[in-house]
Amino acid sequence: FMSCKEDGDYMTCTYPTYNSTIGSFEKESDEAYYIDSDKGNKFYVANYGDMLDKGYKPGQRVYAEFNTPVGERPYVGQITVLRTYPVSVKEVSALDENMGETPLPLSICGIQNFLNVQYMFASSSTYVHSLDLVSVPSPKKSKPGYQYLELRHSLNGDTPVTNIVGIISFDISRYLSDSTLKGFIIKVNDRLAGDTFVRYDIDK
Repeated sequence: FMSCKEDGDYMTCTYPTYNSTIGSFEKESDEAYYIDSDKGNKFYVANYGDMLDKGYKPGQRVYAEFNTPVGERPYVGQITVLRTYPVSVKEVSALDENMGETPLPLSICGIQNFLNVQYMFASSSTYVHSLDLVSVPSPKKSKPGYQYLELRHSLNGDTPVTNIVGIISFDISRYLSDSTLKGFIIKVNDRLAGDTFVRYDIDK
């Protein structure tokens, strides 16, 4: 939440700042749990009991927010998490004729072993819609060294009611063993821009 104070005739407001990470919640011992981040950081969770109480289990992917200062990367140290959200994991799938292309606003958070996608859509249920990362037989864009994939959003007959926001991770590790791979071209049907092609280079 923002904090505000009077400044003469005006009210000035500031927003809190925090760090965030996506990774795997792991157990080192009965007294030590950490988040193995996609960026190679190892965040030991001081309040890991809160995560266990919420049902998190070792090996589960998680998005976490924290305000602990982070030093030199890769960082190994302790953090206190403020908020956590479970992150679903899906494999890259083959194109199915039943997959839709309903527009939606989203952002691709990053690529490591996973393509992390933050999405938002209006729904009457959090479980009716489907979001898939698919390989297609006839790419609409091609570039040497780049794997072409498409993000497909299906309403599955749902009626828009309430905005749902979430993060999903697509496992792209099977492509990374290719030494000639330079990156990915991802096609997205953006709600405002229409068909959009986003290129992501990978770190070697």
